[in-house]
Amino acid sequence: MQKLAEQVYRLTQPYRYSIWLQAQSRITEGIAVLQPLAASGPVSERAWAYNGWGVAATARQSARAGTELLRRGQALDPENYLLTANIAMHDNRAGRVEASLHGLQSALMLLAAHGAEYTLPDRMDSAAQGYRSLIFMNQGALLDAAGQSRLFM
Repeated sequence: MQKLAEQVYRLTQPYRYSIWLQAQSRITEGIAVLQPLAASGPVSERAWAYNGWGVAATARQSARAGTELLRRGQALDPENYLLTANIAMHDNRAGRVEASLHGLQSALMLLAAHGAEYTLPDRMDSAAQGYRSLIFMNQGALLDAAGQSRLFM
């Protein structure tokens, strides 16, 4: 029964299925679902597939490999705030603070303008607070960052 349920999930929700696989420590299987989805899946799913693949590649390969995949996704869907935020986080970890700050500000603007197309309203509020907190941190305003962080905990 489990196998049949997984097959249905894979066919109807491939991106979510791949994320579920990765959460079950089945990383290789999850990536195997994302690769063809990114290459030739429906246009609406390709950017999401690059996002999931990019996050997995960062964890398994390198930040450079992950960032390249995230940028491919961003090129397909430049209004996707999550791709922009994930690239900004890569910039932050690489010490590119100005690029990270710019990316987080862009992600916050994209979230405000297009977030409802990508996520639920309650998740938009949480994401916005998280991005504002990271922006404050990048600017050195640690008390403001802590205040924003408390809002979404």
